[in-house]
Amino acid sequence: MMTAAGAFYTFNDAAMKIALSDTSNGWAIFIRGVICCAVLLIVAFQGKGLVALGWRNLRGQLECGGYYVLAAFLFIYSLPLLSFPVAVTALYTSPLFLVLLAPLSLEERINSVRLGATAVGFFGAALTARPNTGAFSWVVLFPLGSALATAMRDITLRSLARTDNSISILFFQQFSLMVFGLAYSAVAPTAARATSWSTYCIILAASLGVLLGVYCTIEAFRASDVGAVSALRYVAIVWAALIGAVVWGDRFTFPQILGMLLVIGSGTAVTLSERRFYSRKIR
Repeated sequence: MMTAAGAFYTFNDAAMKIALSDTSNGWAIFIRGVICCAVLLIVAFQGKGLVALGWRNLRGQLECGGYYVLAAFLFIYSLPLLSFPVAVTALYTSPLFLVLLAPLSLEERINSVRLGATAVGFFGAALTARPNTGAFSWVVLFPLGSALATAMRDITLRSLARTDNSISILFFQQFSLMVFGLAYSAVAPTAARATSWSTYCIILAASLGVLLGVYCTIEAFRASDVGAVSALRYVAIVWAALIGAVVWGDRFTFPQILGMLLVIGSGTAVTLSERRFYSRKIR
């Protein structure tokens, strides 16, 4: 489920980057939120109706929705300013933040393997984020901030999934993002709206991608450890590199390729470490 989530998220990110060439951040977020909420309403009425959208833990929903809005805005803001693979690689430091935060928030264990893999992963992300000039760009802080907000959302999501159903969580997050996008478009000085129907079709495709990605994430967190499952998202970096090369003609230096491999390898190490731990625990 988490591997599939990574693929859907990457598709969504690429579609949004394309759409942002014809519209503003706030308007793209608003339109995607409208589409997502409409799809979720249809899904809800196919099942239990509006009852499926109810919540039991309002505080958890507000916290999760807030982190989701912050993560989405920071990342979408960075997309026009960074190459696609660099932005995605920086975003996927989120599982590394989870390794450090989960023991404090969820009382999950951390060992030397996970700590070492986290250090290697952050080093790999730093290599990937270096442009050809060899200098760091302040823009990288936006996807890194998005990664931290995503990690906080995932921690909140773990406890929220125990009380509220997946459709309710999905709808609350997308509704929060829709409201924020509309408000941001209203106050932003340059809130251009899309001028082409093809842009709206691209945002529609992005909406379906993000819905499937979030749903797979929620279902994965219901059944497994946060830190271990999140590491499986790293496969999305490979897809981001391929999409960036094909669609935008991105080319990478050897340090950037090495950085991507280090990020992927660190995630694999965390996953294998957790698998051995839980297999011993079951025995």
